[in-house]
Amino acid sequence: MAARLGRREAPQGGRPVAVGAVRAGHIRLLRSAWLIQQPDEYRLEMRQVLEEREHKGETPTPLMSPEEGAALFRCADRRVGALTYGLVSVSPPDPTGARLKALRRALLQLNYIVALFWDQSSLYQ
Repeated sequence: MAARLGRREAPQGGRPVAVGAVRAGHIRLLRSAWLIQQPDEYRLEMRQVLEEREHKGETPTPLMSPEEGAALFRCADRRVGALTYGLVSVSPPDPTGARLKALRRALLQLNYIVALFWDQSSLYQ
């Protein structure tokens, strides 16, 4: 997918391409409020597992719908965050949950971020 997206023009800092990928469901954004509500022992799950939770009716849903995510990108006001870091291990990428704990603390302070791109939960693994 990255190669396909890279061939198209990306005016305005890439937002149109990102909006299209989110709207099409290629990328799903992780809901910040859901992540904050998880217990301390929670470890981030792959997108496939989060989608299973969604299909079972969990509310709030872990992932934004494609429509919600695209609308957030269109706002262009920092409501969508992106997280990247070197992996501690391949599986699970955050075995002790230290990074998730730090992220949850940050999200409480940066309450304008309502959704995140985090590769493990946003892309199929």
